[in-house]
Amino acid sequence: MPADRVSELLEKLSLPGLGRILDEVEIEIGETRTAVTEQRLMDARLASAAGNVSKVELKVAEILRDSPASIDALRHEPAFLRIRIEVEAAIRAVVSEFRAKAERSLAEASKTVETEGAAPVPGCGADTSVLLAVAMRYFEVGRLPDLARAHRLAERVSAIHRAGQRQWPFRALVRGQEGAGRIWARAPLLVLLILWLIPGLFGWVPQWLWAAGLLGLVGCGFIARVRRVRF
Repeated sequence: MPADRVSELLEKLSLPGLGRILDEVEIEIGETRTAVTEQRLMDARLASAAGNVSKVELKVAEILRDSPASIDALRHEPAFLRIRIEVEAAIRAVVSEFRAKAERSLAEASKTVETEGAAPVPGCGADTSVLLAVAMRYFEVGRLPDLARAHRLAERVSAIHRAGQRQWPFRALVRGQEGAGRIWARAPLLVLLILWLIPGLFGWVPQWLWAAGLLGLVGCGFIARVRRVRF
């Protein structure tokens, strides 16, 4: 990343609104353990004591999916000392899972920002390109908590753009109304033409008079179009 882009990014990160978003992401990735996480850890400890390695692996995966920030604590959990290799394998599997999720969400967010342009982030002075840059940086670090942060931020970028699109659900209808308005601006002349065609088709007026009237209406329409005068 260029030096000027880095300085701009650091400046944006100091914005209160962006700091609030990052704090929310920290909560989402389980920086603070919940009662559910503590219960799963207790179950894993009991399973380890009973020699039930498969249950330990299952509980470790569940803990990490809900609380990626718990990875270091699980790696140094004394109760898993005898099955360290198995626990590490379970951790690597979850890391791979989170990396794949982050790649997908980052790809979607990047494509959205590229095609639609950056959108303002509600509540702060940054736009979605800044959130995306932060997410990319987290992904580059590559640790499980950082992959989770990258995934969450990329999802927020996509959600902001989707919310912006929902604010204009009737764009197609508006365009259709504008087209109808242009047609309606010419409606009086069109009505006259249609009304003049009827007596000509049924022979209610002399042919020469009908032809002259038709030419006159067409001529009036041409002059109005050239002069941009609406009938």
